[in-house]
Amino acid sequence: MANGIAQGDATGGGRTPRPGPRRWIVLPLALLLLAGLCLTAGPGIARRGVALFYARAFGNVEHFLPCADLPEAGHVEQVLRERRDLVERIEQVNPGHIFVYADSSRCPGKADIVILFATLQDSRAIRRILGDGTFLGIPYRMYNT
Repeated sequence: MANGIAQGDATGGGRTPRPGPRRWIVLPLALLLLAGLCLTAGPGIARRGVALFYARAFGNVEHFLPCADLPEAGHVEQVLRERRDLVERIEQVNPGHIFVYADSSRCPGKADIVILFATLQDSRAIRRILGDGTFLGIPYRMYNT
């Protein structure tokens, strides 16, 4: 004992305090609260929350438009053919790793544009090229593959 202090430090011999029982109660309660919010708010809110997470983490983009608000599939395909220069500019962000196409699988007769990309940097560069959140007025979705 030196200067009235026992060997070790003043916090109790150098041991790290263990988390108390409160911590193990708070975490499950927070998870239950989150699950409850998702269930009561509906699947649309939960889907948007997950999409927001994926947008931040991976660069994905989802427009959430109903089929009634999408343009006709023929129009989307025509725009992609006519603006091949813009499609190529997007694909040149990371050649061989970016793909742009019209997708009518969700809504027969209607379509949007899907852009597949490889990295978060690709996503940022593509969104800079497109600007306003549409591909020449056509809604698009982007997925990190």
